[in-house]
Amino acid sequence: MEISYSESESFSNVISFHGSDHKTGVTMLANSVCSAICRQHPDYSVMFLGMNKRPCSDYVREEACGIDDIKIHLDNRTLTSDEIKAMCHCRNNFYMLSGIRSLLKSRDYFPETAQYLLKTLTGCFDVIICDAGNEPDNGLVVGALKSSGQKYCVLSQCESSIREYEERTWLFRKLDIDFDLFILNKYFTGDPYDPAYLSERLGKKREDFITVRMAGYGRQAEMEHQTLLEYRNDLFGNDIDALCARILAGAGLEYKERRRRFGRSVFSGRQTS
Repeated sequence: MEISYSESESFSNVISFHGSDHKTGVTMLANSVCSAICRQHPDYSVMFLGMNKRPCSDYVREEACGIDDIKIHLDNRTLTSDEIKAMCHCRNNFYMLSGIRSLLKSRDYFPETAQYLLKTLTGCFDVIICDAGNEPDNGLVVGALKSSGQKYCVLSQCESSIREYEERTWLFRKLDIDFDLFILNKYFTGDPYDPAYLSERLGKKREDFITVRMAGYGRQAEMEHQTLLEYRNDLFGNDIDALCARILAGAGLEYKERRRRFGRSVFSGRQTS
């Protein structure tokens, strides 16, 4: 049966992260949120979706099924939630559907394709985290942002990142996309590009900004295909905890505080305690 949708329909358990440019660390941030929720709530089913023109599978070791593998089902509106669960890379309560592998095919996807996919999945998973990349001219990105009950814009503390966001505000207004929160990722205390300065510059409220502090080990995490949570940086972990609590509250779910000793990674299978 074909699922109908409204262009303005959004879902509280669908969360999108969208970066102002390619330096902001959206994929690591989205994967870290998935990992933290899965660890603390093994009873919650969590889906990660690569909703942009990249695979977004840098931080898992196993090969993940991609959106291009199910394109015929998306085009023909024949996808079911059971088929998705069977096809996705899964470890414990974490599911992953990676993004597009071929850059040349990225223009073959439209906003309504993403909306149909999320409408199909929303009742099947407790939390759906979308990596909405950093290029708002892509159909999957636009569809993910339009369907998300929670939208987070990820910035970094550099002029190019902030200027890119400023130059795209007209497009976000045209698409009727309003971000619920701005995340200053890889945050350094004392940098002049702090929440107070950015809120004044961008015409936002101070409470519209939160920070996720720099964790280090970024290159090692990429080489070892795991999130920065594996390296036990408490500052980074605490910030991810706060973000997860906000996300789950918005979805009507509870978030438990992080245990100080990490358990088994849902991504790598590596014991880190």
